[in-house]
Amino acid sequence: MGDVQTMRDRPKEKLRGRDRRSLNLSTKLTAAGKRHREKVARKSDAIKLYQSRKADVVAGRKLPELRNSKVVTLSELIDDVLEFVAHHKDNRSYTSKGEIVRKALGSKPAADLTPQELERWLRTRCKTPATANRYKAFISLCYREGVRNGKVTVNPARLVRQRKEGTGRLRFLSREEYDRLHKVIAARFPEHLAEFVVSVHTGMRLGERYSCMWSQVDLQRRTIELTKTKKWLRAHCASQRRRDEVD
Repeated sequence: MGDVQTMRDRPKEKLRGRDRRSLNLSTKLTAAGKRHREKVARKSDAIKLYQSRKADVVAGRKLPELRNSKVVTLSELIDDVLEFVAHHKDNRSYTSKGEIVRKALGSKPAADLTPQELERWLRTRCKTPATANRYKAFISLCYREGVRNGKVTVNPARLVRQRKEGTGRLRFLSREEYDRLHKVIAARFPEHLAEFVVSVHTGMRLGERYSCMWSQVDLQRRTIELTKTKKWLRAHCASQRRRDEVD
């Protein structure tokens, strides 16, 4: 389980002053495969500390971190995630969430954050269940990458309760509202007029519109084939509007 090294175990050498009473305590953690060393002034104190640490190992309790060991902060885990999603299509959203989380929790040691602390922060920061779930997912991703990179061993975000999201509000633009929006966009942002018309008459999401290729468009049938939707299902969007409205 462990072993204790004293001055008796070492070759005899001339010791001076406090070194005569110094003793190195070494406890080997069989589960992690690492050696935990602490220096204690007196032999009697070292024996007591060794017995205490051995009891902790038997009981499965985590040994305290040494003062000279590197402390991994949540900010470091965020940096790893932003590097991981650098080429993701939703990279801007990850970056935005990362900076907000970094400002609030980035300086905290990643191993010390508890599910309760995360719950409290989500409750004060997020106004809707959907937003809270997105931030929870981002923090969980940070810890998953940290576990994969060997920087942390647990993911406290997994124990944070998922909030129930509503079905949302389904609302359609009236003909008068559509005409007013169409007129304003045509006057101020004519380069975005086609985007507005396609989104209204097909219901395509932003990512679906910007990733759409001409090979997915059938002008004869007035349909757009979506090969990658939010749920990764193949779908077809049909428009009843005249084709010259988006030309």
